[in-house]
Amino acid sequence: MESIVAVGIDVAKEKLDVAVFNGKKFVTRIYPNTKEGIERFLKDVEEKYVEKPDDSNEINNTESQNRTSQTIKNININPEKSNNVSKVSKDSIHFVMEATGSYNTKVLYAISDRGYPVYVLNPIVSRRYSEEQMKRTTTDKEVSKLLAGYAYSSILSFKSGIPSESYNTLMSFKFDSSKKDNLELRVLIKTLESLMRTRTRILNEIEALNQYPDGFVDSAIESLKRLLQEIEIEIKNIQHKIDEIVNREENKDLYGRLTSIPGVGKRTASAIIAYFGEFSTFDNFKYVASYIGLTPSIKESGKSVKKKGYSISKIGNPYLRQILFMASLSASKHNPQCNILYERLLEKGKDKKLIQIAVAHKLLRQIFAIAKYGRVYDPHYGVEVKEKEGRDKGKENEDKRNTNKRKVNTSTSPSKNTNTKQNISIHTKFPYDSPFIQDTYPNITDY
Repeated sequence: MESIVAVGIDVAKEKLDVAVFNGKKFVTRIYPNTKEGIERFLKDVEEKYVEKPDDSNEINNTESQNRTSQTIKNININPEKSNNVSKVSKDSIHFVMEATGSYNTKVLYAISDRGYPVYVLNPIVSRRYSEEQMKRTTTDKEVSKLLAGYAYSSILSFKSGIPSESYNTLMSFKFDSSKKDNLELRVLIKTLESLMRTRTRILNEIEALNQYPDGFVDSAIESLKRLLQEIEIEIKNIQHKIDEIVNREENKDLYGRLTSIPGVGKRTASAIIAYFGEFSTFDNFKYVASYIGLTPSIKESGKSVKKKGYSISKIGNPYLRQILFMASLSASKHNPQCNILYERLLEKGKDKKLIQIAVAHKLLRQIFAIAKYGRVYDPHYGVEVKEKEGRDKGKENEDKRNTNKRKVNTSTSPSKNTNTKQNISIHTKFPYDSPFIQDTYPNITDY
């Protein structure tokens, strides 16, 4: 089995704490988080740990000639004090870091550009691993060593044929180098969301100032209105730029298939392309739901600990979770598969918010299948089966009611005062009617 080298990187604004682990010992060092510092860091790793093609050929050609002399040298050298480090191929050196907003972007893309596998972990993953290892010290150096140890143990267990959930978790955070061009799209989406929040805040301030007597706040309102006009212009410019990116040749087909799903609008489709692409780094839908934070969180233990109801974990990307929740409001009404799920849970008396989370989960399943497997949305998929099951179940219930009536008629005599139950067919309307949606969620159509 080929050796593995794991490189853990703790990223800060001004420095990188690096720990390299080859299964025997950790080598730590600090580099500045600048373009020059990152280049020096990668150059040091490559010179010491990465095997060059010329080196491997030279070793194979001289191996038989130097075997005897090398054996004698090894006898006189203490292995622990030896500076010789076994080198590995480019694919066997793995870089891992935590997601730190924009601070890790430069080193992440520098590593990816050189073709190395790199993983960007949710900080909760490394924190849980630290608790498993009973770590009592938390410093930048220790975190980098922890990340390297986590990556090394996860990959080694997989290569040894030992099933490991930590390996699956690690792979779900692997950076997709084929979609690195979507960084621009991701930045534009975040900027657009920030501008829209600012616009809402200014509108609220103007509304509050309008409650003052005339003549006291005119200057302030005019200033806010001028600022609002500038923000509106920038919002339109960014939206135009996002439309250009998603309609490029490499994204056009996927964007069209995503927006064909009822409930998935421009903003949801753009976010999926920016963060996931075609889900090439996810082999299973469960990992996608976990990445976003739409998985259930159940807390039960014996008789004393039992959380009432169920909630989602919220361990994941909050922006994607918000986008999918907003999209689920429309999907509950217009998406046939999501509407069936909504009606079924509503009849069971489930909480409205719980139902919307379930619909968001269902919608994400549709998005995953269509994006990953190149499918086209089918509005009749699974609907006819559900309708047939509903008709069969309704017929079965009707037969039971008729049987029960016959039993009652044979056992009791008819009476004029007997109360008769009428079977009333109740159709539950969707609670979020169009006026409510437009008033509460004015941008619902954008999602």
